[in-house]
Amino acid sequence: MKHIRNWGCKVKYILKFTIQRFWKIIENVLTLLGIILTVGECVLLMFNSNIIYTWMHDYVIWILGGCIIISFWKNKVYLNYEYFLKGTDVKINLQVSDVLNAKAAIVIPTNTTFDTKMEDEFISVSSVQGQFQKKYFANNIGTLDNLIEKGLEGYAYEKIDRTHSKDKKYPLGTVSKVTYAGKHYYFVAIADVNEYGKTVNTKFENVQIALEGLWSHLESRGHIENLAIPLLGTGRAGIKEASRKKVIQEIIFSFVASAKERKITENLQICIHPLDLEHKDLELDKLNEYLHYMCEYRYVDNNDKKEGVMIK
Repeated sequence: MKHIRNWGCKVKYILKFTIQRFWKIIENVLTLLGIILTVGECVLLMFNSNIIYTWMHDYVIWILGGCIIISFWKNKVYLNYEYFLKGTDVKINLQVSDVLNAKAAIVIPTNTTFDTKMEDEFISVSSVQGQFQKKYFANNIGTLDNLIEKGLEGYAYEKIDRTHSKDKKYPLGTVSKVTYAGKHYYFVAIADVNEYGKTVNTKFENVQIALEGLWSHLESRGHIENLAIPLLGTGRAGIKEASRKKVIQEIIFSFVASAKERKITENLQICIHPLDLEHKDLELDKLNEYLHYMCEYRYVDNNDKKEGVMIK
């Protein structure tokens, strides 16, 4: 059922933007027909031959069908874009997919106490963390807690007065690497929560801090492997300013700025969940333009003149 729903969202999005491009498709069809007619007129004038017109008359259905197919292809709605940072072998991929299905190390947004309890929706089953726990640790949350705790060894924390959840609070941007079934999962703290699991003190700056903390962690404790990241802060984190468009742009900007100083992956996969296609601010072709610009023009080699400032 989940897969059918995801595919339904993709089909709905494709149809929506194909309809919006209807007149552009008609324009392309007429342009192609005009080119063929122009060629026919040129052949008639230069060689006194009606061969093109005869050919058009005999195969009118095929020609019209071909023009329509080409026009639809030219205006195709894409759900996957990728570019290399100029002059490097580092690639950024913007794709519509469930991050948990990625064949890569996966980023899991979490809270600053690294709580995992799902009772009373402290961790929502609809969140990335909730889906991850349901998929792999439904009956052994204790094992996940131990893995997270191991990944937090050596990090400073603040002891807080809690009885119904964990009592160690870590700074925003803290990362715990969890290795499970031969795969790496990076739990990154993006929001404070109260003892009931409600997010507090939410700001867009949380996203920026979490990203910088993630890049820094990967530089010192990570591996050069493909990395898949969801749209941080757009769901249960409750960050008001974190629209999906803004978060995608921030991930791209932050990664490009970081890549000037260090190499942490050769393939960053920014995963937009199919359900996110329902939101009005998501126009993938516009985000593709931003991604292309950042990869082609904003990334500058360390040996060249620097542009931009890495987020601290």
